[in-house]
Amino acid sequence: MFRLVRPWLAIALFVTFSTELEVLAADTSPTHAPTALEKLAAAKKFRSAESAYAKKDFARAALEFEESYAIVPHPDALLNAIEAWESAGNVLAAARACQRLKRDSPMTANAQAAEEKLKGLLTRLAQVNLSIVGEASQLQIDAIAVETGINIVEPGEHLITARLAGEPFEKRVNVGPGGTLEVVVQAGLDQSLPKLPRTKATSPWEPPLHTAFFTSAATLTVASGALLIWSGVDTLETKSAFDDAPSQGLYDEGRSKEVRTNVLIGTTSVLAALAIVSGVFTDWDGKPAVVTAVVAPGMLTAQLQFSTP
Repeated sequence: MFRLVRPWLAIALFVTFSTELEVLAADTSPTHAPTALEKLAAAKKFRSAESAYAKKDFARAALEFEESYAIVPHPDALLNAIEAWESAGNVLAAARACQRLKRDSPMTANAQAAEEKLKGLLTRLAQVNLSIVGEASQLQIDAIAVETGINIVEPGEHLITARLAGEPFEKRVNVGPGGTLEVVVQAGLDQSLPKLPRTKATSPWEPPLHTAFFTSAATLTVASGALLIWSGVDTLETKSAFDDAPSQGLYDEGRSKEVRTNVLIGTTSVLAALAIVSGVFTDWDGKPAVVTAVVAPGMLTAQLQFSTP
């Protein structure tokens, strides 16, 4: 694990007011010699990052170390950013900072230290090695612009997109912890996202029932209704006979017929509701059905016979 480093800060402050600029420039390898104001700004950011780190605000410390490095690219700032990112639990940011240090300070002890740190971090991350065949633009992983070569990502599923000769390229990949996946961005390869099997679109209002269901329900409703009418009339006749000549036999018979009538009322109501519902969901263009019913006092039967048009 890196230790927090800061000796360069004193040097940076000192050379702002002295003639020892060459010593610092040799350590930082910047693209241009930093000015005195840049050194002061970088030193201020560095001190603020150290303070945040001491307070265990590791994410803020990492950001400010990187901001200091962006002003004056001294390796100490990026080494500390790597340590802070890892302490903050952001392994991906730490790994990318290692990559940046290796790129900016090749063939140095700092680059070797970053390489060793990166090896350990990659066991918890994944790599996607992108290559392009032909002309491509807008290369992205999860909507973030990337370049060809090794790209460090979190383990799991990722979406790779690009433009190939003006046409969109999309490929979804999955890579596990410590894994490396080779991805070729090329026209003609399977560029689409996983597709679901095509199924016939069905309107939610498309009637799913055969006409025979409605015909059966309607026929049974009529039959039950007919029985209900017959039972009601029969019950009333028995009641009238009881009123004219009351007797225990007529009373018991009337009660029995009343129960039968009530049962038929319930049965007819249920069948009528079923007929209405099936009518709504009936496919009236389906195969026809011939339905016959036999209705007689005390008996109800129905026979269904399907035929092809």
